[in-house]
Amino acid sequence: MLLLRLNGFTYNDIAHKAGVSRQRVQQILSPPKNIKDLVVNRANGKCEGCGIRVGHSGHIHHINNEDEDYNDTDNLQLLCISCHRKAHNTGVSKMPKLIKVHDNVYDELTAAKKEGETYSEVIVRLLALYSVLQRVQKEADGGSV
Repeated sequence: MLLLRLNGFTYNDIAHKAGVSRQRVQQILSPPKNIKDLVVNRANGKCEGCGIRVGHSGHIHHINNEDEDYNDTDNLQLLCISCHRKAHNTGVSKMPKLIKVHDNVYDELTAAKKEGETYSEVIVRLLALYSVLQRVQKEADGGSV
């Protein structure tokens, strides 16, 4: 199965040839749990493309499709589903580390969060504050409210 995958066959193609489900092929070719855990821990549970927190729900991306290092940790990258699709659809083998916009928003929300407040409540409160600030700025610029 690995040779078929290394030669560019999809999981569906391999499953059809082997007479098993696509999910079974993915299970067989996926890195073992201990390797996946190492990759997730190395990335601190964040997508290595965009920085969004994915934890163990992230996708393990194989950077190179070479037999000798297929499931080595240096060949694996933790990606969110969006970055994983981009990596495969654009032909980029390794997703570059992008500006951590998601992290910045998460960090700002965490900093603004009051004890016992949910993130949804923080967002509503910050949006109301933003609306007030927009009105103040408009008045300061001489515009009407």
